[in-house]
Amino acid sequence: ATGRQATVALVEVVAGFVAFLDIDVTDGKTFEVAHLLADRGTPFAFVSGARWEEVPPPLRQAPFVPKPYDPHDIEKTFLAKLGSQG
Repeated sequence: ATGRQATVALVEVVAGFVAFLDIDVTDGKTFEVAHLLADRGTPFAFVSGARWEEVPPPLRQAPFVPKPYDPHDIEKTFLAKLGSQG
């Protein structure tokens, strides 16, 4: 998804999975989506070239993987989030 509306529509699809969000998308930021995921209990992480300081304080509990990233960083974050759920 390239924009917030498309991403919000995907929240229903990813419920129960792990979501990775880029902070900056074509029409703004994904913080609204992050709040929806958090409210639904869907684990998520930010994968972004943005600065961690841009993340609103209520969302800073989510893992943050800075770009450019190593694919192993994504795998470690994914496994850590799954492990914390069960």
